[in-house]
Amino acid sequence: MVKRAGPTKDAALEAAVALQNAGRQAEAEAAYRAILRLRPTLAPALSNLSVIFRKTGRLAEARRCLETAVQSHPRHAASWSNLANVYSDLNLKREAVDAGRQAVLHAPGQARPLGVLGWALWKQDSFDEARQCMEQALAIQPRDALNWNNLGNVHQRQCNIGLAIECYRRALEIDPGLSMAMQNIAFCMHFTDDYSAQDIAQAHRDWAARFEVGRGPALAEPPAMNPAKSRLRVGFMSPDFRDHPVAAFFRPLVRHWPHDRFELWLYSEVRAPDAVTDWLRQRSDGWVDTPGLDDSALAHRIRADGIDILVALCGHTGGSRL
Repeated sequence: MVKRAGPTKDAALEAAVALQNAGRQAEAEAAYRAILRLRPTLAPALSNLSVIFRKTGRLAEARRCLETAVQSHPRHAASWSNLANVYSDLNLKREAVDAGRQAVLHAPGQARPLGVLGWALWKQDSFDEARQCMEQALAIQPRDALNWNNLGNVHQRQCNIGLAIECYRRALEIDPGLSMAMQNIAFCMHFTDDYSAQDIAQAHRDWAARFEVGRGPALAEPPAMNPAKSRLRVGFMSPDFRDHPVAAFFRPLVRHWPHDRFELWLYSEVRAPDAVTDWLRQRSDGWVDTPGLDDSALAHRIRADGIDILVALCGHTGGSRL
C-alpha cells in the first residue's frame, strides 16, 4: 500500500493515493501526472508514480521520476527506497546499495528501508550484511512476510537450506497468499536430503492447489490446429534471456533451431537486457517483452500470437509467471 501524503493535507495527492491503493492504476497515473504538471518536483507524487511505472515494466520512467525526487528532496526516504528497488531491477547493483543506504540514513529505525537495503545487498552478493539488515528490519516489524521471505533467500544463497525453509514457512504463516514463499520452499526442497521425491512432488501439488486453481484468465477454447500449417509456432517464456545459466543452456538450442519446420517465439520477462538478450532476439521469429503485461494481458497476447506449443523455462524460480 502506498503511503498518504503526511501531516499536511494535500487533497489532490490524497485522491491519487486512494486511486492507487484501490488498484485503479491508470486513473492514479493520470492524477499524479496532473499534479506534477503543476508541481514537477513534488517528491511524494514522483515516488508514488514510480511505483506504477515499475509495476508496469517502465523502469526508465521510474528511474527518471525518482532521480528527480531525490535531487529536489534529498531527505525523502521513500524515494530513496523506491530508487534502490529500481536500480536493483536494472542490475545497477552498486547504485542500488548506495540508494538503500541513503534511505536508511534518512529514515533511521524504520523497517522498510532496512529491508530494501538488505535486498540490494543480496543482489550484490553481500550476504552477511544483507542478513544483518533483514534481521534488524524484522526486529522492528516482525510480521513483515516479505522480509522473512527475503531473509530466506539470504540463507538459501549461503546454503543454509533448513534455515531458508524455516524463514519461508514463517512468511507463509504471516501471509498465506505469498506465493513466492511457497515456491521457494518447493525449490529449496531439491537441495537437502530431508525430503523425499514424493515430498517434493506433494509440495508442488500443494502450491498448485492453493494458487493455480481458478486463477488464470478466462480464455476461449483455442482454435483447432490447422493440419496444413507449414510450421508449428513454438514459444518459450523466461525472465532469464540474459547473462544467466538458463540462457547458457538455451543458446545451443537456439543456435541449431530448425526454422524451416518450427517458428521460434520468445516471451522475455527480462527487465535489464544485455548482449545475450540481443543475441536471442536477433535469432527469434517473434519476440515479446513481457514486463509491462499482467498475467491476463500476456495470456491473451500468447493466444493472439497463435502459439501451438508454449514452454516455461523458469519453474519455481525468480521472475516466474507461475
